Amino acid sequence: MIKILPVIISILLLYKAELLPEKEYNKDYLSVKTTTILKGYLAFFVFFQHIQGYSQGSSLFLIPFQKYGYLAVGAFFFLSAYGLCFQYLNKENYQKSFISKRINRIVVPYFIVSLIYLFYFNLTGHNYNLLTIIQRILSGDPLATYTWFICEIIIIYFLFYISITLIKDKKTAIYFACVLIIFLKYLLKIKIGESTNLVWWYESTHMFAIGLLYCYYENKILHFIYRLYSVLLSLCLMLFAISLFNYLPIDISEIIFVLLIILFSLKIKINSRVMEFMGKISLYFYMFQGLSIRIVRRFIYFDSLFVMFSLMIILDIVMAFVFQKIYDYIINRIFHSVKS
Repeated sequence: MIKILPVIISILLLYKAELLPEKEYNKDYLSVKTTTILKGYLAFFVFFQHIQGYSQGSSLFLIPFQKYGYLAVGAFFFLSAYGLCFQYLNKENYQKSFISKRINRIVVPYFIVSLIYLFYFNLTGHNYNLLTIIQRILSGDPLATYTWFICEIIIIYFLFYISITLIKDKKTAIYFACVLIIFLKYLLKIKIGESTNLVWWYESTHMFAIGLLYCYYENKILHFIYRLYSVLLSLCLMLFAISLFNYLPIDISEIIFVLLIILFSLKIKINSRVMEFMGKISLYFYMFQGLSIRIVRRFIYFDSLFVMFSLMIILDIVMAFVFQKIYDYIINRIFHSVKS
């Protein structure tokens, strides 16, 4: 029964999707709407990776999500970088509001969510304090379970901001940001990965740099793709199949996976309202995954893993949605108060 969950999510992604005729390509293949929908789907992909570990081997259908969840994380990094770079290239004085927006949209919400985790852990018998939040992040194991991605994306955004602030030439700034991000990847590998075996901290970091470069050279790359679309699709499908048997490095596998997303998005218009909704709350859905899993496992029990996992997903969605609404309301009230 549990194998139905990924199938349902995939059906929701492709619901009302439109396959374009030959020689016609989707100009909005990485628009805000499309990337939002993709992020919604990828958020589920990551969630399945996390809950598979609690299935105790009883769900072979979810094993691929646990084994290849890094592909979704790499795609997240790529799409985030693309959106960031696109705005930077097309908006004047983009860097002026960059820090304030990231603090409001990511840093403050993450701190609040960490406090919610702190309250939950203390409620269930632990003795943690505010210092614990910082200590756990520095150790590579955030108190807000599974949120290492949020911690890393905050660091990457800061590096990107440094680059676009110090360097006025946009091409040079993007290249410098890529250098800093690759340096971060290997620094994380040395400081966190090799000492604690937390490989997920660094195995997908490079995809942010790939996203920046793709955005900058998008027109040239698309011209190449249009001329050789069928060949590239066949080649990427073959290489992706090979990568599933671990015959290719993880770095290359992530690039191929993202190329497949691009190739499919160029020919298929996705219009899933469900996934668009999920994409809009995907950041908070990601933050609350660990908490929803812990609450359901501790306070609810059903023999059916399908019911348990469904409850985890529903609870995560509810917490993410409610948190977003409350947070946005408070921020808007503060913003209007300051303006008046």
